[in-house]
Amino acid sequence: TTALDYPQDKCIHELFEQQAEDNPDAIAVVFKNSQLTYSELNCRANQLARYLLERRQVEPDSLVGICIDRSLDMIVAILAVLKAGGAYVPLDPSYPYERLSYMLQDADLATVLTQSHIVKSLPVEKSQALCVDDTMLIQELRQYSTENTSPSLLGLTSSHLAYVIYTSGSTGQPKGVKCHSRGVHSLLNNIESLAPLKEGGACMIWTSLSFDVSVYETMSALCYGHSLHVIDRELMMNAVQLFDFIKSSKISSAYLPPFFIKDFITWLAVQDVKPELERLLVGVESILLDDLLTIKSLIPDLNILNGYGPTEASICSTLYRVDEPHCKSQMAPIGKVVNNSQAFVLNKQLGIVPKGVTGELYIGGAGLARGYLNLPELTAERFIANPFYDESQPNSSP
Repeated sequence: TTALDYPQDKCIHELFEQQAEDNPDAIAVVFKNSQLTYSELNCRANQLARYLLERRQVEPDSLVGICIDRSLDMIVAILAVLKAGGAYVPLDPSYPYERLSYMLQDADLATVLTQSHIVKSLPVEKSQALCVDDTMLIQELRQYSTENTSPSLLGLTSSHLAYVIYTSGSTGQPKGVKCHSRGVHSLLNNIESLAPLKEGGACMIWTSLSFDVSVYETMSALCYGHSLHVIDRELMMNAVQLFDFIKSSKISSAYLPPFFIKDFITWLAVQDVKPELERLLVGVESILLDDLLTIKSLIPDLNILNGYGPTEASICSTLYRVDEPHCKSQMAPIGKVVNNSQAFVLNKQLGIVPKGVTGELYIGGAGLARGYLNLPELTAERFIANPFYDESQPNSSP
């Protein structure tokens, strides 16, 4: 268990706003040939946020759907929902109609931010949909103030919801996991202390918004003054083109999925000039430690972090940095529990098992979600009281 001090009362969008104030002309987001500075992104998000507040009555813990293709608008929409005090619900446009229909119904979304070419095939009422590329809406948004919203006036705190992500639903229907700002902020702080980037770095978002790694990809850029490159759908699944992009765009921080690791090694081995990567996050599935050590040998200054954890615990519950010595494991270890969190290996009676004995991993702390949407019984079953809760420990949660 570890504790690391961070401003717990700050919402994640406030960290972005600080960057927009400090570095207004720095590039915030890039998609293909278009880009926005921190100031431009902040202004656009503020105008949409104020529209959501005034016209859509968004308030703390309101859920707002985002069904937008990969674009600058996608990032504007995320920030706007957070600034309005709401929580965004990612709806991937590529999902089957039935799945989208279930999620829309389950989350009971009054508003879905989308685009004109998507809305036709979305199971939404006309009153729900708000097409961010609609000419009339764009004109209307220009009438709204570009000033930051005020969390205190909105009654918004860092323990209010920031996003609801639906897990895969391998056993029946997908479940909405209710996550707050505080857990994300704590993890970002942890990663930044473990593997900081040089000032003015370039990050990329590879994953779909429907996976919580996208929250790390987005916010580790925008909350720390780096530029965020949105990878388009064609590039996402073409390994070699993606690696070439990482090199040519001087990407300093990336997440790569397990199925790209071998390809990345093959590609790296034939590069005379290596990419300028400083931080690489991997995870989701078990990865051979030798593969990560090979990448490290090819880019010695690269910090490689193997992250592990469920959506229910804000992206990563544990982190392993691939330079920790004396590891005899074949698979990359999951590492140590992240700051401001706790992890216990327990038996069925919730007793701590002796070292080397198999048990189940229980996670607590700042990153713990607020349960499942509309599933109180499952929430009570999975989110149990902590038998080891210690009020004097800042990283202990009840």
